Amino acid sequence: MTRNESVVGHITLPTDIEEEELVTQKSGGRSRRLQQIKLKGGLQDSKHVPLSSQIAIFLSILAHHKKNCIVKYDFIRSERTVSKHFHRVLNAVLRLHPLLLANSTLVPPNSSCPRWKWFEGSLGALDGTYIDVRVKVEDRARYRTRKGSIAVNVLGVCDRDMHFIYVLVGWECSAADSRVL
Repeated sequence: MTRNESVVGHITLPTDIEEEELVTQKSGGRSRRLQQIKLKGGLQDSKHVPLSSQIAIFLSILAHHKKNCIVKYDFIRSERTVSKHFHRVLNAVLRLHPLLLANSTLVPPNSSCPRWKWFEGSLGALDGTYIDVRVKVEDRARYRTRKGSIAVNVLGVCDRDMHFIYVLVGWECSAADSRVL
């Protein structure tokens, strides 16, 4: 095993705490998404970078807003390799968009449902809520609500069948402790 393989293996093993922080997804969902990206997105292992490392690079950049020059040190790869594999995974995910995104229909004007007849021409209903989260100690102040819990503000939009069609997590200007003077 080369040094690069051991380091990448160290970073991408599902049992590592570092990898859980890096990828921010549990292993059951990860293996299912990996199969979807592989089969339907058309992504495969490259000669030197396995598929799991390609996805870990992609998620590291997306989830943590890291630059390629930082990620190259995490994965011991060149910036060109990091960029190439990021774009390969991105294109595979974009090919999956018909499977991942839900298409909704508008509420018809002659709706007989008493719950929805007032919302003709709309997609659905929206509401915001707080969802409890676990964050690092140094980030807790940003997530503290006015009632003292650690949570993130989430806006959800549901269609008539109560399927989520849009979710916005932690939108701007949503601090719970802000005041209007």
